[in-house]
Amino acid sequence: MGGAISISANDDTSERIYELWRQVARFEPTPSMAALNYPPHFTFAIYDSIDADLLRSAAREAFSECRKLDVRFEAIRYFDADPLTLWLEPADSGQLRALYEAVHRIVDPALCQPHYRPDAWIAHCTLGTNVRPDNR
Repeated sequence: MGGAISISANDDTSERIYELWRQVARFEPTPSMAALNYPPHFTFAIYDSIDADLLRSAAREAFSECRKLDVRFEAIRYFDADPLTLWLEPADSGQLRALYEAVHRIVDPALCQPHYRPDAWIAHCTLGTNVRPDNR
């Protein structure tokens, strides 16, 4: 079984990100983020195969000290791929980096997808994953 470890925004502050999702969706064939049916989030690891109990235990332990996460975004960036992915860059990702590192101290990073391994992961909140080439 596969799975992921992420943290999501479930309060009124996420409305600004939902608005950006709606704006970015105009540049996609179909809205990529709304299709997830999942709130704005930061993903720390994605596993193609992992024991469900290990996944739950790792998330509980990694986030046990996190009561509140304040995030301010400073830029809109993109991953240069086809299709293009737009994302928000947090102004200071120190707290996010600490949470990320906690996850990967608990679960071997070699088990997660390459983009989520140490030295590859970039703290970001995705705005759209399917921006058409003609909207580049």
